[in-house]
Amino acid sequence: MDTKKFTMMELFQAGRRAGTPIFAISSFDYEATIQQIVSWNAKKAADKQEPIIQWDSMRGWMGRNELGKKAIEEALSGEPIESTIGPIGQLEFAVKLPEDTMLFMMNAQHYFDRDGQPAAPKFVQAVWNLRDIFKSNGRSLILLGPSFTIPAELQQDVLRLDEELPDDEQLDVIIRAAAADAGVDLPEDSIPLAIDALRGIAAFPAEQAAAMSITKKHGLNVAQLWERKRQLINETPALTVWLNGEKFNDLGGLAEIKSRFRRIIAGKRRPRVVVWLDEIEKQMAGVGTDTSGTSTDQLGVLLNEMVEKDYTGTIFVGVPGAAKSAMAKAIGNEAEVLTIKLDLGDAKGQFVGQSEEKIRRAMKIIEAVGGHGGAFFVATSNDISAIKPELKRRFKKGIWFFDLPDSEERTAIWNIFLDKYPDVDPNDLMNVDDSNWTGDEIRTCVTTAWEEEVSLSEAARSIIPVAISGREQVERLRREANGKYNSTGAPGAYTLIGDADPTQNAANSGRKLKLDD
Repeated sequence: MDTKKFTMMELFQAGRRAGTPIFAISSFDYEATIQQIVSWNAKKAADKQEPIIQWDSMRGWMGRNELGKKAIEEALSGEPIESTIGPIGQLEFAVKLPEDTMLFMMNAQHYFDRDGQPAAPKFVQAVWNLRDIFKSNGRSLILLGPSFTIPAELQQDVLRLDEELPDDEQLDVIIRAAAADAGVDLPEDSIPLAIDALRGIAAFPAEQAAAMSITKKHGLNVAQLWERKRQLINETPALTVWLNGEKFNDLGGLAEIKSRFRRIIAGKRRPRVVVWLDEIEKQMAGVGTDTSGTSTDQLGVLLNEMVEKDYTGTIFVGVPGAAKSAMAKAIGNEAEVLTIKLDLGDAKGQFVGQSEEKIRRAMKIIEAVGGHGGAFFVATSNDISAIKPELKRRFKKGIWFFDLPDSEERTAIWNIFLDKYPDVDPNDLMNVDDSNWTGDEIRTCVTTAWEEEVSLSEAARSIIPVAISGREQVERLRREANGKYNSTGAPGAYTLIGDADPTQNAANSGRKLKLDD
């Protein structure tokens, strides 16, 4: 079976050969997309070249080649160019364009909005009216936008294509061109570093970032390239580059999970980007029950992307404050790759289809940064029962249970935070009863003592451990994890020893917890 993945240009050319009258191309860089098609058209024999016209709401029609300029003159027949300024008016004039014309429409996504605008239904009708007219003589209306929610009336009539972000080969050309323009001879070993920093950025901003980061005086500033990349990713709905976090040695305990993920990082499928879904059970809330269908829509896209792009990952579940999020963020730092936080709630739209488009756009960025199979997904959860089984199966590196740290692990956590805050007197620790505290509660105690200039025992008085305040939740989590999920502290499955009640003797990573630890 042929598994070749066709490029946007190959699919576009096939569509033109088939006489497709309406295209919708999702693009991060309209000009780069148009330039590709203009260049392809210009390479044809002179008698095979076709008119190309561009429309936007400020300038109306513009010819992108000489044939396009001539086509505008013939279609307008003396009418002023202002006649084509409006989105609907220019489509009405489009019926006069000569055969084989390609008409690009910039930011066409705005005119499909279903938010009560009276122009939207008329625009949909105007596009539909061109279908058979354009089909009859090889003309094409090419809608350009960052993403599209095509209304039902047109879904069967529009060929939707996605413009890919630049690959490594194209980024190599961009970087070398920027260096040549700056008169800088870059060392060969710096080119891969620049490619890593620009991967996931559209062509035009990549060119701008490269040009600004290469100077005769300083050569290539890779850190500046990374900063520009972070800014651009942060501007994408649902995505945030996570800059904070520690490495594994900054986290106390968790010996088994650290060992496993060090192997993964050093293995043959080293992650190229970590994608963190925090409190995934909340992000998936409403799947199958929300009346708008947006949550179900997003789940479908996420499941499909993880399968098609061969992504893998893991789920961290357990007691609140037991270092699930800290470990999730530490994986990217340990692997020295970006950690991108994916917030599905931020990608929700008002209508079915809008959420799908937003999440697809976010997933395109993730694929561009990590490549096929290069994204490693880490989902954290305080209630895994809310996660659909079909989603759990996508996380091939298992489900890990984070319990309260035992005495040895608590000691390691205390040492880490006391080293960070040397002004805090460690001798007072003997007066603190940290039985069944989480790592986050230890951190809170130390930082409170430092901020308020009080002793550790004084800071500890205001801490109500989750083992007490969330006793029922901890019991339920332990029973759910028993024998089912990986232990973070010892090899094999998590095993509950004794009572699940955290205030009594309980199991943690195969060891008993006692109140006098």
